[in-house]
Amino acid sequence: MAGLMKIAGTFNIDKANPGKSSFNLTIKTSSVDTNVKKRDDHLRSPDFFDVKNYPEMTFKSTKVETMDGGYKVTGNFTLHGVTKAITFNLKGQGR
Repeated sequence: MAGLMKIAGTFNIDKANPGKSSFNLTIKTSSVDTNVKKRDDHLRSPDFFDVKNYPEMTFKSTKVETMDGGYKVTGNFTLHGVTKAITFNLKGQGR
């Protein structure tokens, strides 16, 4: 059975004004678990996550917009000390 990723963060969804919504996440790179030990060991190595030097990856939203069935979220993703802007669609029930 795969272990649980260690994720911490906050999110605030403002349905009346989606632009005021925010998403902030921190993931411990050592906690990524694919349920295949050899693969996990390789992912944790300097070839990928390099968990000794970069113990966390983070995401902080900079823009949230509504879209059909959810939200379009843009923000800054940081891995290996490098930050890049990414955009993804967040869909689900309860909207």
